[in-house]
Amino acid sequence: EFQFHVNALAEQTHGTGVSWWPPSGINCPPMFWVFMDWRAVFNDCPVLSCYLCLLLAGLLLRKVEEFTGGVPQWTRVAPVFGPALRRGEVWRFVSFTFLHLQFLDLFHNLLALVDALDVEGTPSIVLGDGSNLKCGLGAKPNLSCYPSIGIGSGHTLGVALLSAGIGGMASTWLSFRSVFAGASGLGFGLSGAIVALYALYAGAELDQSTS
Repeated sequence: EFQFHVNALAEQTHGTGVSWWPPSGINCPPMFWVFMDWRAVFNDCPVLSCYLCLLLAGLLLRKVEEFTGGVPQWTRVAPVFGPALRRGEVWRFVSFTFLHLQFLDLFHNLLALVDALDVEGTPSIVLGDGSNLKCGLGAKPNLSCYPSIGIGSGHTLGVALLSAGIGGMASTWLSFRSVFAGASGLGFGLSGAIVALYALYAGAELDQSTS
């Protein structure tokens, strides 16, 4: 309730001190939301926010391993490796997502995750012109608002784990004794969820009314 009153007051004052960007009439894709109001993103999209932090932490572990000569043994316990899975090391279906050997691969996967934030939910961010990012909120309408069609944190976590697991299994089917790492499967799964959500949204003609 307190947050609602704060947002309402900010909208009445045309968003002063709430969000420095964007001005009126500019679209706000999800990859910009973190820079607009990271607190609102962490509050409304906790699962994907935690994934972003864990991906960065995985890179730090990889760098520490390089500098220390193998402590911690992150590259030995994290990636998908067929013979290790046969021994029962099933955690690799999840842990390989957080291991990246090159920063460019991590950067691409971070962009994919940030661009899929609306799978989990749309944060109530007050924009610079006093309107709200989420459709149907605020006293001032926003022509480029985002509907509330997110599947929630629990289902988002399920999609993420399922995408990573299927990606890991598919990798071992292609080459059982090869080592696989990275969050590409996670990114593809969340991107597919986005396409499905907006297809259902448009198919139900919900875009013709305020959501």
